[in-house]
Amino acid sequence: MARTKASLLMMLMTAAVVAVLFALPYTPAKVVHTAVVERGDLLYTVLSGGAVGYAGQQLCLSPQMGLVRDVYVQAGEQVKAGQLLMRMDTSMQEAALAQLQQLKNEGGMAALAVVSAEWLEKEATLLQSVRLGQIRAQMDGVVEAVYAAGGDSVMQSALLLQVRSEQKCVLAQLRSADCAGIQPGAAAVLKADGRTLGCAVVQRLTAPDASGMQQAVLMPADAALLQGFAAGEAVTAELVTGMEQNCPLIPIGAVDDKNRVWYMEDGRAVCERIDVSRRSASAVAVPPEWAGRSVILRPEGLQPGCRVKEAKQP
Repeated sequence: MARTKASLLMMLMTAAVVAVLFALPYTPAKVVHTAVVERGDLLYTVLSGGAVGYAGQQLCLSPQMGLVRDVYVQAGEQVKAGQLLMRMDTSMQEAALAQLQQLKNEGGMAALAVVSAEWLEKEATLLQSVRLGQIRAQMDGVVEAVYAAGGDSVMQSALLLQVRSEQKCVLAQLRSADCAGIQPGAAAVLKADGRTLGCAVVQRLTAPDASGMQQAVLMPADAALLQGFAAGEAVTAELVTGMEQNCPLIPIGAVDDKNRVWYMEDGRAVCERIDVSRRSASAVAVPPEWAGRSVILRPEGLQPGCRVKEAKQP
């Protein structure tokens, strides 16, 4: 009888435990996506805002105070290097040259022997003034704007017209502190509206301005990259400042907001905090022993020890 009561009591306890287990809420395993830690080159980069511009620009200034004699081009016109764009009135200098030549011809060799040095200096000055009065294009390009017309009186260094190249580039603004590893020839990746346009190369880097900013001129590897972009349109540039080769890397999306990396162990989520100082815009270097480990991507909402299962590959 006692044995029967004990067996019955055991059955009741088992039933109670089963009932409790069924009453508890069931938490299904969370489906996660993973990525394998692989070795690769870690690129150290700096992000910069920029805008589409032109690779070259020529500001044509008045060499001296005077009159504009002729303007030979108009805005939007294509020009070639060396082409005459505008002529200043140099009639006084031309008349002085003619008079000097006449005196040289009338004075003969004896007179020239006495005053040749003075005359040659004066002649060179007049010729230089006439040459400066001929405003020519320094490159192939397009006349962007014309600010003076024939007959206008202008001051010295007044802006007469602008010529720009037809080749587009990106003008990126950077803090001087971020430019330490950037040299002409450094690589960059251009992006706009969340999409990658392609690669570019640093053509030159300007000196810091008063606010400590520098401008990097980035030339696209393929001129077609900026086709369809107007001057002034915003473009993001990711410039390479250094590289560490053959590192075990994980995608940046495998690191949560507490600098933890999650992975699966016996069907449970496990996390470890890591040093994220060795990172690029897309990847983070991890300890060498992590090579080959699968880490969980986008680990938002995970708790240590929670049940997880890997998503089926399509």
